[in-house]
Amino acid sequence: MSLSIFCEGGAILLVLWGHCIQGCNTDSFDVFQNWMFRIIYSFHMPLFMLISGYLFWNSRNKTLKDIVMRRIVTIGVPFLVWNTLLYFRKVVVLSEELSLMKYLQSVRYGIWFLQSIFIITIEVAIIIKISKRINGKARVVRNAFLICAAVGNLFIDGIIGVHTANLFVPFVVGYLYKERKIDGKWKIGLNKLFLVCSGIVYVVLFLFYKEWSFDYVSGVNPMTSEYKPYIQMGINFYRWIIGIVGSVAFTEIMQLLYAKCMNLRLVKFVNRIGKETLQIYVMQCFFLEGVISTIVTIVASKLGTNILVYNMVCYNTVITLGVAVVYAWLFDAFLRVLSKHKKMYKVLFGCV
Repeated sequence: MSLSIFCEGGAILLVLWGHCIQGCNTDSFDVFQNWMFRIIYSFHMPLFMLISGYLFWNSRNKTLKDIVMRRIVTIGVPFLVWNTLLYFRKVVVLSEELSLMKYLQSVRYGIWFLQSIFIITIEVAIIIKISKRINGKARVVRNAFLICAAVGNLFIDGIIGVHTANLFVPFVVGYLYKERKIDGKWKIGLNKLFLVCSGIVYVVLFLFYKEWSFDYVSGVNPMTSEYKPYIQMGINFYRWIIGIVGSVAFTEIMQLLYAKCMNLRLVKFVNRIGKETLQIYVMQCFFLEGVISTIVTIVASKLGTNILVYNMVCYNTVITLGVAVVYAWLFDAFLRVLSKHKKMYKVLFGCV
């Protein structure tokens, strides 16, 4: 078992949980005002990027060509395949007109996370390769380039990639942490005091987490935002900080579980789905998003009310989490069966 893979398993569960909170709602409440939804969305995607950056450090010595080709296979293939499936689902279920332009538009904005991680990986790889060719203080030059890229991404967000700027900084932080850890300069071990401190800082930051904190609401690009550029820059900086602090606190909790409960079946299950995060992410785009909300809406219309939201504490902490775990279990079971058919697995996910 690997701690980083275990944390990825926790991250994909958070994704499923957040989408279940949103999907089981059927407009019974404003999801942006839901406290659990806010907690999850304050750090779950930065957490993914922190881990991705941490793991990407192992690929730093590969050639740029190898990195690009690997990303095309492992990200580009599932991106195109599942966006195509999503578009034809719209055509069949929603009777949307079959059109090449609508298909291309659907691909442009569909499964945005895969777009972002592809762009960020290539950006960081290019910066690393350029920096290595500079004699002397290569790391100083590299870090300067990374800072420029972090700021520059803010102004091209929505043009090249969607929400990419929000996730670039956590990715770089994960990469730099692995680098400094290997150097022996930084090492965050299992430390209950550190967990408490990071938790307190996160709680303080979360007190300021409002509806404008969601990038779906306020956007990212300072030049296209409804807010003044300096206010939007402040919002983006706040997102980076709370996303990183929340990710650190969550990682410490996961590390505690990993150390104390690693033989429990649930822990082993989370570790197993941590190896399948990309596959589960794209499958939930097709089988969860838009599907569960339709099912709940049909049932609610038959009953005259959405019985799931009668008790919001139970809804947030038991019902939606339970649905998320069931989805994760079904996806994991499906992947284990599909793994026996390697050609189909490779077609759907680009890797075996």
